[in-house]
Amino acid sequence: VLSLQARECLQALSDPAALRKKKVKSDGTVHWTKEQVLRESSGSGTCGSYFTIGKEPPALQAVIAALRTWLTPTPTPEQCDSLFLRYGVGGVNWAHQDQGEFAWQAVLLLNPPTEYDGGALYVVDVNDVKPLQRREVPFENVGDVVIFAANSMAPSGRHFYHGMTKVTRGQRLAVGLLQKG
Repeated sequence: VLSLQARECLQALSDPAALRKKKVKSDGTVHWTKEQVLRESSGSGTCGSYFTIGKEPPALQAVIAALRTWLTPTPTPEQCDSLFLRYGVGGVNWAHQDQGEFAWQAVLLLNPPTEYDGGALYVVDVNDVKPLQRREVPFENVGDVVIFAANSMAPSGRHFYHGMTKVTRGQRLAVGLLQKG
């Protein structure tokens, strides 16, 4: 089911500029969310970009509803931020924790893994004593969803960090979903 919805999402997201969130300031001027480019100087990664999706297309709304049903035995707030993620050759997202109180996060793959190399999602327990112990979660098919508890504690007593390995060929497209808890 998710694979079909991912294909529909990819079609709906084929014009990313049309999905940007619209902001109307108090003086009536209209601004659109910018596509944030990852740069080494920002400390978050490089050769990639993301932006907050304004109104999710119906196929993406269906994916969010399914995830919410599967993951949450009790009702959760309806607030789920969606980010369009694009990484080209050299694109990497270094180990980090997102700001905010997110109960869970998910990454929905929008294009076939045969179109790129690298780009595996990973989680890591950042511990000052031991070397980084990274667990990679490669995507296998369009529509694969990787879900992780954003606020769970690692064995070190700290929160897990997550990131993405370097894309070495092609372009990786995905949607990141951030469920507030």
